[in-house]
Amino acid sequence: MIKTAKSVLIASITVATLFWLGAAQAESLPDALVAAYKNSQLLESSRALLRAEDEKVPLALTAMRPQITGTASLAGNYRSSAQNTTTLPATLQILMEMTVYDGGDSEIAAESARQGILALRQSLIETEQTVLLDAARAYHEVLRQERLLELAENGSRLMNTQLEAANSRFELGEITRTDVSLVEASLAAANSQVFLRRGELDIAKKNYELATGAMPGNLLPTPPLPDLPDSLQHAQDIAVQQHPAIQRAKHTLSAARLNVKRFETLDSPRVILGGSVGTNSDLSNSGQRTDSLSLSVTARMPLYQGGRASSQLRQAGEIAEKAAIDLSREAKIIVQSVAIAWARLEIAKSLIPANMQQVDSAELAYEGMQQEAELGTRTVIDALDAQQNLRQARTDLVSAEKDRDMAVYALLEATGLMTLKHLGLDIPEYDPDANFQTVKDGPNVRRRQELIDKIMERTGGN
Repeated sequence: MIKTAKSVLIASITVATLFWLGAAQAESLPDALVAAYKNSQLLESSRALLRAEDEKVPLALTAMRPQITGTASLAGNYRSSAQNTTTLPATLQILMEMTVYDGGDSEIAAESARQGILALRQSLIETEQTVLLDAARAYHEVLRQERLLELAENGSRLMNTQLEAANSRFELGEITRTDVSLVEASLAAANSQVFLRRGELDIAKKNYELATGAMPGNLLPTPPLPDLPDSLQHAQDIAVQQHPAIQRAKHTLSAARLNVKRFETLDSPRVILGGSVGTNSDLSNSGQRTDSLSLSVTARMPLYQGGRASSQLRQAGEIAEKAAIDLSREAKIIVQSVAIAWARLEIAKSLIPANMQQVDSAELAYEGMQQEAELGTRTVIDALDAQQNLRQARTDLVSAEKDRDMAVYALLEATGLMTLKHLGLDIPEYDPDANFQTVKDGPNVRRRQELIDKIMERTGGN
C-alpha cells in the first residue's frame, strides 16, 4: 500500500514537472511582439540613422560659434658667409574667427534640421509598426500551419483506416478493385498534403525567426484581440490625426518651407569677428622675441553671384511645393488604406459564420455518405468526395479565423495604432529624444576618446 502511494506521488510529481516545463517553454503573441521589438536589426539600423540625423542641429549651430586654430612652427636656418650664422625661429599663433551676424541663416538651418529629425522620428515609428505587424503575421501563420498540418495528419490517418476497411470489403466482395484503388489514390493525396503542410510549417517557422530573432516554441492560442475604433469614420479620423506617415510629411513640409526662408538670406551681409595672438622667437638667440595681437571686423555681402542665389531659391520653392503635394497625397493614401483594411476585416469576419455552417453541413453530408456507402446506396467515390469537402471546409475555417485576426492587426497598422502602448506591451520604449538632448547643444560634453570607443563598440570594431 505504501509502495503504491509512493508510486502515485512520483507519477504526480513527474506529470507536474512536465507540465511546468511545457508552460515555461510556451510563447504568447505578446512575447513574440516584444522579441521582435528587442531583436529587430531593422529597428537598430533606423535608430542609428536617426542618431546621425540628430547631429545636423549642432552642425548648423557651429556656424555662429568661434572657430579657434592653433599653429606652431619651428625652422632651422644656416647661412655661410664671412660670419657663419645659425637661426632657429619658432612661431606660436592662435587664430580665432567668429560669425556674429549671418542674417539668421544658421538659426533657420538649425530649425530646419530639427524638423528633419522630427520627420525621421516618425519614420522610425512607421518602422516599429511594420516590425510589430510582421511579428504578428508570422505568429499567426505558424498557428495556421500547425492547425492545417494537424488536419492533414488526421485526414491521412482516416484514409489509412478507410483503406483497411476497403480491403476488407473487397475480400468480402462488397466492392471492386477499382473502389480500393480510389481509396488508395485518396490516401496518397492525403499523404502529399501532410508533406506539403510540413513544408509550409517549416517556412512559417523560418519567417517567425526572421521576424522575432528566434525559432518558435510552443505557441499559445491567440489572445483576445486589441481594441479597434468603433467605426470606419472614427478609424480614419484617428489615422489623419496621428498616423506617422502623415506626421512625417508635415515635418518634411515644415523643413522645406524653412529652407526657402534660408535661401532668402543668401543676399544678407555676414559680419565676421577675427583675432589672433602669437609670438615669434629665435631659439638660437633667446633675447629676440616678438609678441603680436590683432583684432578685425569684416563685413561680407554678395553683390553678384551669376544668378546662383535666385536659382537656389526657386529650387527650394519647388521642393516645398512638392512637400505640400506629398502631404495631401499621403493623407488621401492613409484614409484609403484604412478604408481598405476596414473592408477586409468586415469580409474576414463575415466569412467565419459561413465557414462554420459549411463545416457543419459537410460533417452531416460525410456521415450520411459513409452510412449510405456501407448500405450500398452510395459509391465509394461519393464518400471520398464528401470527405474531401469536409477537409476543405475545415481548412477554410482555420484560414478564415486567422485571416480575421490578421485583418485586425492590419487595420491597427493602417490607422497608426500598431504601437507598444495600444497593444499593452510591457517593455521600455526606445526614447529617440535621449540622444538628441545629449548632442543638440554641442560641443559634446563627452571626451573624444569616450565617443570613439562607444562608436567602435556599437560597430563591432577594435
